[in-house]
Amino acid sequence: DLLERLAGSCAALSLGEPLFVAVSGGVDSTVLAWGLHQLGFSPTVVHVHHGLRAASDEEARQVEALAEALGLPFRLIRLSLEPDPAGLAARARAARYAAFEALPPGDIALGHHLDDQAETVLDRLARGAGARGLGGMRARRGRYVRPLLFARRAELEAVARAVGLCWAEDPSNYTRSRGALRHQVLPALEAIRAGAALGLARSAALLAEDDALLNSLAEPLFTEDGGVSCVRLSAAPPPLQR
Repeated sequence: DLLERLAGSCAALSLGEPLFVAVSGGVDSTVLAWGLHQLGFSPTVVHVHHGLRAASDEEARQVEALAEALGLPFRLIRLSLEPDPAGLAARARAARYAAFEALPPGDIALGHHLDDQAETVLDRLARGAGARGLGGMRARRGRYVRPLLFARRAELEAVARAVGLCWAEDPSNYTRSRGALRHQVLPALEAIRAGAALGLARSAALLAEDDALLNSLAEPLFTEDGGVSCVRLSAAPPPLQR
């Protein structure tokens, strides 16, 4: 069932090759690499070694072993990040995406799933985001694709166990604010209203559509040289101004 839905997601995203799949070693990206292989894709498995934890070397070896077992090419990217905890998550993310941008042409598949999307919506809601932010992670953003946004983490874990895949847990997932959303807030919401994560993901999809429409309606505010017409902007309603 998961493979069938993944196949539909890949078709909707017009996924082709050359293709890269970013594998951290977590269950989501591990299952994604396996699933793409099962569907006949031959992505290059890319692992980013941040060098920040003692377990990083073992995780890199585990991802390489996965690629070898699937018969897929493997690429290891090593980063040199300052261990200063101030803004570490944001710095690591920026460095990771900079490394992705240096890859040859081709789509880059990321393992984000439905629970990640729900956490993203909650986090951005608390920050006061509008339609763009509450639209969550897009299934496609340029060369970045997220074919697993339909799947719950529990589904991915069940598939991984069923087919004998090994994965690693990043301890930082339990300590940062996203960890609190994942392990405290979302379970509490699910206890109050069953299916809360599904509802949040659905809201994100609807708001992403609204944001796309607003963007298209805002196009006339721009001038031919890429600037913004102050006259048109001042006359536009607030949603288009934003």
